[in-house]
Amino acid sequence: MFDFHSVALAIPLMIWVVYMVDRRATWGLALALILLLTAREDMPLLASFIAFYALARGQLRAGLGILGASLAYLAFVKLVMMPDPGLMMNSEKVYGYATFYSEMIPRPEEGVTGLVKNALSNPVYVIKVVAKEEKLRFLVQLFLPLLFLPLFAGRARVLWIYGLFFIGTASRQNMYSLNFQYSAVFFPMLYVAAIDAFARVGESPRLGALGVDPSRLRAALVGGLIAATSLTTYKFGVFIENSAFMAGWQPLIRQPDEALQLRYRRLQEMIAQVPADAAIAASSEIGAQVSNRARAYRWPDVRDAEYLLLGAWRFEGKERQHFDRIRATTFEVIDEHDGIYLLRRRARPVAAPPPRRPAGQAPQTAPEPPPAPDLDREGPR
Repeated sequence: MFDFHSVALAIPLMIWVVYMVDRRATWGLALALILLLTAREDMPLLASFIAFYALARGQLRAGLGILGASLAYLAFVKLVMMPDPGLMMNSEKVYGYATFYSEMIPRPEEGVTGLVKNALSNPVYVIKVVAKEEKLRFLVQLFLPLLFLPLFAGRARVLWIYGLFFIGTASRQNMYSLNFQYSAVFFPMLYVAAIDAFARVGESPRLGALGVDPSRLRAALVGGLIAATSLTTYKFGVFIENSAFMAGWQPLIRQPDEALQLRYRRLQEMIAQVPADAAIAASSEIGAQVSNRARAYRWPDVRDAEYLLLGAWRFEGKERQHFDRIRATTFEVIDEHDGIYLLRRRARPVAAPPPRRPAGQAPQTAPEPPPAPDLDREGPR
């Protein structure tokens, strides 16, 4: 609905790794773990908690194997393949994530070290960060369809600790929202833990001592799960139209009107004007339309792009200034509709116009040139 992120591919793989641990299937576990680790570079961190789950179940060999493979792969990816070895990637060469945790990492250059130090030295502050109203609402949205069963999952609770910490300590509001990809590291483990808790219902001696029939309780839980899931879907889900569900930052438009259909047709006409082998840079809301090209860049990364396809209706601030500058100097507009611009690189760049002078301010005079050097004077020249 918004962007494609590789963590979506990891959702079934997380569950398969846990399932293979439960089945004690060595080769199946190895295959599922390899696929999970290669889905995204931070999956070794999540897999480490699956290793702790295996160790808690008494599977020493499986637990140490998962942990060793995960840490080795993480070290290889960070030290060999990626341009920055830090977990938060703090250098200027890459997109950093320390700002996603600004409350826990007030100095971005500290990265994960700063987060861990704050978490260990001030646990009360961590609870304060995690217990924000918006985050608690988000947690209820995830736990309610499962009747909060993951809280009673015994050893399986360790599976969702990573997701809780990953999202709970974040400062960016979209990280604790149902409309973005970040919860993908959390809710699959909640489902696995809920299954474990459901199985424990029939094994609890306390229920037997209270005279509770486990089979009847399980039937009641199934009915409760169906009801809670249906109500949560009705209020927050995608299947039934409501005011809560969003496609990322934007409302989901289920029935596009004539203006939106016209915008789409004009966008396709603009794309048809770009030669198939030409390099193109596009803004994020349009990028998917040209992503099958060999050289397609995400604005404002232009590189050697010969064309720009931009949704300028949302540009403001520095992004708007940058767009106006390159439109006046490096690229020329060849088509435009409803805030969508198609630009082509100029054969010869045009000199940038002088900055605008505030009203009432006298024009600045050019400074006098320095006196010509005395070529007859002795001394260094």
